[in-house]
Amino acid sequence: MDFCDGLGIPIPKNQRRRYDRLGKIQENLDRRKRSEETNRVVENAMEIVRKELHYPNEELIERSRRLLMGVLTSCQNSGTALFKTGSKWNGEAAALACMNIGSRKESLYRRIDGYANKLGLTGKVPRGLRRRTMDVWALLMLHDTSNDGYKWKRESPRFVVPHKISVPLLELFSEGIRCWLSRRRDSFAMARVRFPAGGDVDDSVSRVLSDPHSIGLSGGEHLEPVLDAILLVLADRANPELDMAHISKEVGMSASARNYTRRVKNLLSE
Repeated sequence: MDFCDGLGIPIPKNQRRRYDRLGKIQENLDRRKRSEETNRVVENAMEIVRKELHYPNEELIERSRRLLMGVLTSCQNSGTALFKTGSKWNGEAAALACMNIGSRKESLYRRIDGYANKLGLTGKVPRGLRRRTMDVWALLMLHDTSNDGYKWKRESPRFVVPHKISVPLLELFSEGIRCWLSRRRDSFAMARVRFPAGGDVDDSVSRVLSDPHSIGLSGGEHLEPVLDAILLVLADRANPELDMAHISKEVGMSASARNYTRRVKNLLSE
């Protein structure tokens, strides 16, 4: 505040000192709140992600920020460190790891190598970037298993088709399907592959899961490869300039997903 208030009335000296003290207290509170809500390395990683995306996607960046901050807090509570002190690759590693959520490790290797080539890194430097990225990625997978559906299905039987289907699969796995769809949207965005229309995905998933025996589901199978196969067939239609093998490789789908594509394609074409 200046020497006068909004009405032009002079402010006594003792009042100005009081306002100054209150202002400094508020600045300290704001600084503490910002430090709790964000992190310098996380913000650096988000800037890298923003530059790597070929179109603005602030919603995706905000989800990546929340993921990193949540895992950072979880690591601190467990006595581990997400970011290595003294490493200059913390930001790059966090960005590359976030951009590979929902994809396979081989896809992350390719992304790291591509980023190293883009920066012109040579010698032992790319290996240091890869090592730091894999460390961060492993902690993301360990402390936030909901972002890796294949890891989640191994730890829980909820994403495995039951032998006796008494409830429609779409209803039984509604939570897992929402998680899968969110991860796949992110992996498609990071791979710069056009995602199919939301209505087409919903209709196709509903149609396939309403008749599980037609695609060979009799019980005990993991459902996520089937969902990936549905998405792969639709993505092949939405990206005529790309072949299905390229989409599968860039997005990071497993070979087990491609085992269902022919059956899914035949069912959806009927």
